[in-house]
Amino acid sequence: MIDLYEDIGFRKVVFLRFNPDAYHTGSMRHLSPFSFTETGSLSVNQEEFDHRMQLLNERIQVWKEKEPEEQWTVEYLCYNMEAQAPPYPRGDILSPHPSP
Repeated sequence: MIDLYEDIGFRKVVFLRFNPDAYHTGSMRHLSPFSFTETGSLSVNQEEFDHRMQLLNERIQVWKEKEPEEQWTVEYLCYNMEAQAPPYPRGDILSPHPSP
């Protein structure tokens, strides 16, 4: 991330870290949208995949409309979260900064 920050001339930047794997929020576990069948083919849980893509798109739209306050901001989408008060109903976002 530091190299990318340097490459863009030290302008304010937001990194959206997107986890495609399973994760948990408190005691709730969210499965990965991706799995393999017995024959080794990739299988996609379309509902979970669509949820994650919608979440990613929402965060992109938020940051397109609002300049970040910090020089660089990192949001973790769909990562493990312990017993925090989640900013989204499922607790899909873990951010060091409050959501705009």
